[in-house]
Amino acid sequence: MIIGGKAASLAKLRDKNFLVPPFIVCDFTWSEEKITEEMHEILPGNKYFAVRSSAENEDSISKSYAGQYYSAMGVKANNVFLEIKKVINSYSGASGSVIVQEFIPSTIAGVVFTDVNESIIINSTIGLCRPVVDGEDVDEYICNFNGTIISKNIPPNKTIQVFNKGKIVTKITSKESLDSVLIERLIKLSKNIKKHYKNPQDIEWCFFNDKFYILQSRPITRRFDIQEKIHYDSANISESYAGIVLPLTCTFAKMVYSKVYWDLLKMSGVSSSALLTNKKIFDNLLGFFYGRMYYNMNNWYLLAAFLPGYKRNKANFELMITSNINEEIATSIKPSLYLKLAYPW
Repeated sequence: MIIGGKAASLAKLRDKNFLVPPFIVCDFTWSEEKITEEMHEILPGNKYFAVRSSAENEDSISKSYAGQYYSAMGVKANNVFLEIKKVINSYSGASGSVIVQEFIPSTIAGVVFTDVNESIIINSTIGLCRPVVDGEDVDEYICNFNGTIISKNIPPNKTIQVFNKGKIVTKITSKESLDSVLIERLIKLSKNIKKHYKNPQDIEWCFFNDKFYILQSRPITRRFDIQEKIHYDSANISESYAGIVLPLTCTFAKMVYSKVYWDLLKMSGVSSSALLTNKKIFDNLLGFFYGRMYYNMNNWYLLAAFLPGYKRNKANFELMITSNINEEIATSIKPSLYLKLAYPW
């Protein structure tokens, strides 16, 4: 039987005493009876299971194939064999095996990248990991190797999935998923896994009953384009939103800032395509930490780059908004030829 990259990696982690949910590995030659017998022996007493791919070409040093193959979470025992067939069918002729694993109804889950631009990146969500894996808006933490948070982005109105009474339920929340204590624990764990593999890792994890479980670890193949430091400033905005601000107020303020400056640039002649391409800038003009609001100055600087006269506009922002920040922010945003001709600068 061809084990496949994911199952082989989980076996190595388990053998090194990392906390991996118990699992069996099967392939298309296994009968339903044989699978049931193995489940009773290796996974006794479990009511729900995860059925996951482990193709031969998956999780290699050159390519991860993340999200390409079928997987299912919270599967009842009598449906496991059907889900195994779905995984095998998703291979489209590729070789590999299938993982049947104890399902962990996690309260927090996510992915940690151990080495990105001399930082550690954590993407996390409340509940199950699916929104992270699917690339939806989730909490993001950029930390140094000691566990100190350099910056974080906690989107409002995030889609989450939780396991409740045997069903996966989709909800909306603005609640933050991790605190500094859990982040320190997670970084320590991820550094130990990296030390074991001797190369940077992309680690999928989940948290349940005060324990971190490792669901997957593979070499980092994804390219990142992040700024090394995000500059936040409370000058000026603290006058408008003094003291502790409620999350609903922050959500409303972020929406208003996004709408006002989007419309301003559109009326100034910036194309809709340029605005849509850079929508994240407008959605994150403000930061919200521990009940207080801040300007995300990186995005205000990027905002200034849409129009001619960037240096002048940037200086005006620094005069009106900031208290002590005058950093240069790398940007590929440039004003159109029309705007250069239309506006004196």
